[in-house]
Amino acid sequence: MTAAHQSGNNSGVIHAGIYYTPGSLKAKLCVQGLRLMYKYCDEHKVPYKKVGKVLQEICCFASDSS
Repeated sequence: MTAAHQSGNNSGVIHAGIYYTPGSLKAKLCVQGLRLMYKYCDEHKVPYKKVGKVLQEICCFASDSS
């Protein structure tokens, strides 16, 4: 069981930093933590799943109808 005995707010997700500004400290720490967590799990034979996430950019432009 992932995240046993934690608060209901802990989903057990390893964040990749995609929601932070590229190059920011938060983004860098997320990437570093992600790599270290997978390394730890591999070294200690802790099972995990990399299920991934699909992101789609949606951008709206104002049309010039004049």
